[in-house]
Amino acid sequence: MNQTLQAGDANRITQWTGNNNNSDFKTNFVNTFRTTTLTEIWTTELEKRQQNLNENVDSYASALQELYRRVEVNGF
Repeated sequence: MNQTLQAGDANRITQWTGNNNNSDFKTNFVNTFRTTTLTEIWTTELEKRQQNLNENVDSYASALQELYRRVEVNGF
């Protein structure tokens, strides 16, 4: 794990976000778990998403926003 790295190691996470390099948790997390395959799946879901018969507008809008956040790089 990252936290077993010695202090001063360039790959040790030192802050939550902000420096956009190997010591930035958010950058590492997104780079590890936001794969091309997942992005393609989310894009397809977003393109095909339709409001269900018993779904209110707010729930539908929330679902679209969540999918959009996943697809867009800065929205994740």
